[in-house]
Amino acid sequence: MSQEVVAVAEQIKKIIEAIKTEGARSNVLILAKAEAMRLYDKAVAIKELKLKNDGMAIGLINHQAKGDASQLMCEMIVAQESLKAHWQRITYLLAQLNGWQSIYRNLTHT
Repeated sequence: MSQEVVAVAEQIKKIIEAIKTEGARSNVLILAKAEAMRLYDKAVAIKELKLKNDGMAIGLINHQAKGDASQLMCEMIVAQESLKAHWQRITYLLAQLNGWQSIYRNLTHT
């Protein structure tokens, strides 16, 4: 086997390992996003009920509750964007894999 074929096969192997690593992270990131959303929604709901019981004007309750939960909103956005970046990385790795596989086929079938 030529050294080019071996080098391409090594690149393919590295990319497959990176895809496996990213795949293992998927569940962790999905759970982090879900937990961040749960915490934010719960905090807003609790704050809205408290403000309503305190007699705040109905039109202001939602805005105040969301403002008070802004740190949780920030954490939720970070979790969502981390998951998006994760999916983009997997897409990028799959595209790389496809390219290296094409090179490998070309080298081994010509």
